[in-house]
Amino acid sequence: MENSSTAGRTRSTSRVTNFYLANHVIPFLFFCFTFFLPLLASASTPLKVERAYYIDTQSEFDINSVANAPFKNTNSAINLGYRLVPIWIRLQITSNTDIKTAPPIPGSETIIVRVGSHDLNTIELYEFDAGTWHQQIDGDIFPPKKTMCEDDYYCFLLKDQSPQARTVYLKVQSPSFLTIDPVVVSLADLPSVSGDRIKRIYISLTVAFGMLIMGLILLAQYRSALTHIYCWFQASVLLYLYASYGVLSSMFPGLPPAALDASPHIFFMIRTFFTLLGVFVIIKPYCDSVLYKRSMVALMAMCLINCLLFLMDYRQFALKSNVLIFALHANVQFYGLIKSKGIDTRVRSIMIFAYVCTLLVISIALLPWVLPNSIALLKAPIQNLHDWRLNGIPVGLLVILLVKFETDFREKIKRQELSTLRLDKAKASANETQLADRNTLIDLITHDLKNPLGTIKFASTSLKEQLRDDSSATHRLKHIDLCVSRMNKLIEHVALSARVDRYEPTELNQTQSVCDLVDELTEVYPDGNRFDISITDDATTNADREMLNVIFGNLIENAYKYGHAGSKIMIAVTRENSALSGTGLPSAAAAPAAVAPANEALTLKISNTVGVFGAPDTAHIFERYYRNPNSLIIPGMGIGLSLVQAAANKINSTVKFEHLENTVTFTVRIPA
Repeated sequence: MENSSTAGRTRSTSRVTNFYLANHVIPFLFFCFTFFLPLLASASTPLKVERAYYIDTQSEFDINSVANAPFKNTNSAINLGYRLVPIWIRLQITSNTDIKTAPPIPGSETIIVRVGSHDLNTIELYEFDAGTWHQQIDGDIFPPKKTMCEDDYYCFLLKDQSPQARTVYLKVQSPSFLTIDPVVVSLADLPSVSGDRIKRIYISLTVAFGMLIMGLILLAQYRSALTHIYCWFQASVLLYLYASYGVLSSMFPGLPPAALDASPHIFFMIRTFFTLLGVFVIIKPYCDSVLYKRSMVALMAMCLINCLLFLMDYRQFALKSNVLIFALHANVQFYGLIKSKGIDTRVRSIMIFAYVCTLLVISIALLPWVLPNSIALLKAPIQNLHDWRLNGIPVGLLVILLVKFETDFREKIKRQELSTLRLDKAKASANETQLADRNTLIDLITHDLKNPLGTIKFASTSLKEQLRDDSSATHRLKHIDLCVSRMNKLIEHVALSARVDRYEPTELNQTQSVCDLVDELTEVYPDGNRFDISITDDATTNADREMLNVIFGNLIENAYKYGHAGSKIMIAVTRENSALSGTGLPSAAAAPAAVAPANEALTLKISNTVGVFGAPDTAHIFERYYRNPNSLIIPGMGIGLSLVQAAANKINSTVKFEHLENTVTFTVRIPA
């Protein structure tokens, strides 16, 4: 059986390993391949283009005067962050004399200006031809139209097809994160350039869709808050990519331009929300910091508020706020990780590494916004938040690792629990054996001790008859009788304790009269007038008589022994139509009593007045073999009240204790 279990665990480990390789290593290698391969590719073009830009903060230039603006040269995509003002771009196009080409092919003289990204609101192209400026306009606020470009870029065909140098101006305005990529190509090179862009888009969309499918598979196998959130996150990533690449306009041509313009921004805000929520779910169980929890709730609430603000036409504020949240939440997560206790070391390391990478990407994307002069110096793989490689793969890999670690952790907990259960079972078996041996030993000892005590008692009685005239001998014999009685009582208590421990509750149909029981227990005391007994006529119960004897007998004996000599001992038994509830013990007691399910109960109250020596020690009232130092002069063994509690638990009863001023009251509630 053990070998079968081991083999099962081996197969399970193998499946987890295969799952890990198939869904973690392979996507990671694929990501690296698609991430770096485009960086190695380079293409030559017969056109030479010098690009420059100018931020028209005062909107002071138009096409007739913009040539006088102080343009800044740049050789890369123009990443300016959030700017509502017009951005002028100057393209100076000449033939690339450094490249020796074959005879011109058809279309090589036709020049196309491509402008991305797709979420730019308005793009105005100005070309000087035949003595006047000609304007072409496009953008995502205009209805989609058929162009020569099959990808997500906007394409403009220049009117002047002469080989001479020319200057073209672009005027761009958009409330979104400005990433402007103007590219000049010939008509002959357009299919190659567009095809490369389309290839990247389809790779990005395919990977994003594959990660969503993987998330659904994870959700089917490991249902948790993290896998649920990841599926929603990846769905928002996929929709964001569809909207950013203009796929939604192709799929739903009837959508108004305003909706198409707003969709990528809304989906990006939702993506940010699920990013925060997913990490919050991971860290929250291990972090007790109120500051962290409130900060995360505030950031997530701001994400939702930003969506509403964007729809209410506060677009610039909403978009800036969302990027600020995206940048700030990494610092908040770092704080949460620092404050976390008990989190898996591997999870902590992966989270820190992930957020270092996140901060790096965000810094690269936002650096030109903060330092515009750094545009020409920035050469990085990911330069903006619209990069085609941000398709959910890093988060997907992180979720896979976290699910794997969580699965390993659960398996570890299960093994520990199973080991604990086996150990508890072994301890219980050993305790049962020890208890059986102890009970057997107690039975033997009590039996073997009672016979010698009986012999001593008989011999003492005979000697008293023979030596009745010897007062000194009679006194010694009385002392012997007293010691024998105490020893006999001790043996009886030990035997009674063993019987109580071994008692198993059974269904009893015999009705016990509490009145008869109290009379039997009190009539043995010489000073019977001390008892003030009040018992209702319907005071009957089906509880076991031996357990009742233990409860009533010990409480009555304690009241008689520790109460003021000559003071009254109040015994009252009533029948109540109410359920037993509570633990039945005072707050200082160590063990709770059982709760009785019956609706009717008998309530026994025994109270007596006590002095200094009879006052009980509340903290140890039911502790076996404990005796209050103040009452050591009174004979006793410290076992009576512990037997009362044990017997009460056996018959599903409760015991309460009260000590008010100089009066001690025990209340026992017994199922009727």
